[in-house]
Order: sequence, then C-alpha cells, then structure tokens
Amino acid sequence: MEFLGLQINSKYGDVSMITHILINCIPSEEKNIVSKLSKLSEVVEVNGVWEKHDIFTKVVGKVPGDIDLVLSKIRKIKGITNTYTMEALYGQGGTIDKEPIMKPQCWIVDKLA
Repeated sequence: MEFLGLQINSKYGDVSMITHILINCIPSEEKNIVSKLSKLSEVVEVNGVWEKHDIFTKVVGKVPGDIDLVLSKIRKIKGITNTYTMEALYGQGGTIDKEPIMKPQCWIVDKLA
C-alpha cells in the first residue's frame, strides 16, 4: 500500500498508523472491558496494567480517521472512565522503525498539493 508517497509494509497488514491507548475504568470492570476490546479488529494488543492506568491497548489503522473511529468505539464501552492516546512516531530509531512498517519510496511534492 502507498500512503503519501510512502510504501507501507506491516505485520498488521495495510496500516500506516500505530497508536497506544491507556484506559482508566471503574474498578472490577477490567476483565469485561478487556474482553470487549479484544473483539475490535483494530485492537492488536490489549492488557491490564498496574499504576495510574488500568488497561493498555495497541490500535492500528490505515489513516488517522481510522484511529478516530476506533477511539469512538472504545470510549462508548461501559465502564471506561478515561482514555489517554499516544500515536507512535516513525524515524526515531524505536522498534516501530525496525519492523519495517513504513519505507520511503519517493517524495513527490505535487501529491501533497
């Protein structure tokens, strides 16, 4: 898949966005929420965590709008009280750069105009 002049190759299929979402929920609802989250096709990882947040999720999408849609689905799940969203950055030498998910193919300025 090509996205803004970039060739996208991912172990998750045709995705260009990877986002981590930390979730807070009503105590004792964690198991039910994890079960519901794991049924969403865009959620590729979900785990309970200790400390300030209760649940960690990893979400993938083809375009930013996909992430917005899944966030909307997540926030509607009964028992979720708060979400904190962090989009993964490419090009900083992290594990996301080693997968390879995005490989520069060529930059054509006219494509952005």
